[in-house]
Amino acid sequence: MKKLTTGSATVTLIIFIAIASIITTAAITTIAVNSLAASRFEEGNVASFVAESGIEEGLIRFLRDPLNYTGETLTTSDGQAQITVSADKTTLTSTGTAGNYVRTIQVQLNYSDNLTLSSWHEIY
Repeated sequence: MKKLTTGSATVTLIIFIAIASIITTAAITTIAVNSLAASRFEEGNVASFVAESGIEEGLIRFLRDPLNYTGETLTTSDGQAQITVSADKTTLTSTGTAGNYVRTIQVQLNYSDNLTLSSWHEIY
């Protein structure tokens, strides 16, 4: 049996620590990237919810005064929605903002005696 030379245990320990450090760093980086992506996704969803709140508020206000309602700015605890009505009163648009994220929802209206929505979709 061959005798180990002096210091070989130290070299083995250093290699083991280097590999463990690389694996730990990779795991921490992956967790940080996933956490950041999840928070961005959530903030985008909040902007969508704010835009939907704006559409709902706009529909209520439009029903109360269809001839004079032209839009407004709705401020919520999560963000702000800018609501606009087209000049021909056929389109209601709400742009929701939460942080750096903006989402826009548009509704096509048909109003004679009753209010009918022909479409409700997000504008990209």
